[in-house]
Amino acid sequence: MNRAEPATIQVSTEGDSFSRQWKSMFPGDKAPRLAFDTEVAIFFHVLIAKGCPNLGFQGLGVDPDKRLVYGVVAPARPSAGACLDIAGSQSFVVGVDRSRIPRGTVTFRVLREFQLCSDCGREGEQVEIEL
Repeated sequence: MNRAEPATIQVSTEGDSFSRQWKSMFPGDKAPRLAFDTEVAIFFHVLIAKGCPNLGFQGLGVDPDKRLVYGVVAPARPSAGACLDIAGSQSFVVGVDRSRIPRGTVTFRVLREFQLCSDCGREGEQVEIEL
């Protein structure tokens, strides 16, 4: 269980912000150690439709031309049933080597395409960070 808003993302580029974010999301759980001189921590909170247990975090997508980093969520194996309209939030915390990410101002997004409709409020679905 965690305390994250669905379809949101947070990025930590140093240890103090990572520790605060981790404690707010996973109270009582010990945070993993990361080397922030070479890594960035990304908190992906993805909406996953109920009845789609095979969907999971498959990796990180990087579009260097658009300076975009995003989560890739796909089926781990084919699903026998149909997904429902009801969705819940799944969180994935990923440590990423900075050499995989473009330098300068980078947009981090939950997924490549926005999950929420344009009038639902997309403010939390992406964040820009200077690296």
